Amino acid sequence: MSDRHPLRSNDIREQNEKLVLHLIYSNRGISQSEVANLTGLKPPTVFRIFSTLEGELLIRPADETVITPDKKGRRPSPYVVVPEAHFSIGVDFWARTAAVAVFDFSARVIYQRSVNFPAGVDAGTAVDQVIALIEEAVVSSLIPRDKILGIGIGAPGIVDIETGVVVAYDRIRGMNRFDIRTRIEEHFSAAVVIHNNCSVIALGAYRYGSVHGETSLVAFLIRSGLGGAFIHDGHLYVNQGRTAFEIGRIAPIFPSAKSHAHGGLPDDRSLEDYICEDAILQTARDSAGAESWEDIDRLLLEKNRALTEGLSVLGRIFSQTARNLTHLLNPDAILIISRSQPVSDYFGQELRNQMAAAHDEVLVDVKRIIPTAYDPLPACRGAADLVFDDYFALPH
Repeated sequence: MSDRHPLRSNDIREQNEKLVLHLIYSNRGISQSEVANLTGLKPPTVFRIFSTLEGELLIRPADETVITPDKKGRRPSPYVVVPEAHFSIGVDFWARTAAVAVFDFSARVIYQRSVNFPAGVDAGTAVDQVIALIEEAVVSSLIPRDKILGIGIGAPGIVDIETGVVVAYDRIRGMNRFDIRTRIEEHFSAAVVIHNNCSVIALGAYRYGSVHGETSLVAFLIRSGLGGAFIHDGHLYVNQGRTAFEIGRIAPIFPSAKSHAHGGLPDDRSLEDYICEDAILQTARDSAGAESWEDIDRLLLEKNRALTEGLSVLGRIFSQTARNLTHLLNPDAILIISRSQPVSDYFGQELRNQMAAAHDEVLVDVKRIIPTAYDPLPACRGAADLVFDDYFALPH
């Protein structure tokens, strides 16, 4: 016998109102008749819901009547959400930087800012600075606090998305088992939704950016470590309430024993010990005398042979890992994110080269390999969308 209680009429009404509001929000303008066709709700019910939502100042008629080109006359007037009805705040942070952006209910960005953390920042100080960054965003954007739906956080490392705790992240001292959600919720009295930062970056690209329109996506984030995310049909893959796809912690796959720095078999280091910013910078110094990321970008754009040969081992290790994950997941697209476009382009081209050399029919199914430079705005947009998703979620 099921423990679930039957839905009451009030519950059904609230669910229908949330369903209709979500359709208006996601379509950026839709009419009552279109909603009735999409949902199967009766026109009088749709009319009542529209009237309720309009009375609550959540929706309003669109500014312009849309003319349907293939039909005579005008279609019924579309409705849109009221931009000032709700706001969502998105944050992305890691060991070196933090970014925040504020979005209105129409998903328009109205404020954004990024800051650098001091070297060696500890967990408490980092979260205090994130709180200060959010506070500044709220004050500067002049949004009413009671209209903040919530705060979405892209946090580094393995994240327990149910409890809001960073389970493991060694690059900020004291961050392991650190409760971020409680600290931020207590300060702002607003709901906080947390995921890891590779996931929010991937979500922003999937919904609004370079990967928009694809069904599935595997993302790689090269920063102080190597992050990963997998999206299918709009859903981020998680398991046991925690972020998954922690590819940086797996053992690296060496193209051959001779490729290893010391020869022979690999040691017990993880993949992100080889594919990370520090390893790339050190390899560039050793092979081509590069002293900065600006040097690396310049040398890559010049196709400097010493640098490309020096990075080749890292490129092959990355490509072999990406190929194996492609066999497992068969995604439509692969997204490679790093601090700069030339670095992402390098790893993207290495992957393309290895795929072409493998003559693997499965890998041909990957429609696009998309190298891109990290941009804080799409990352914050993905984090803010966690709040909107939570708001529109219907009970199971």
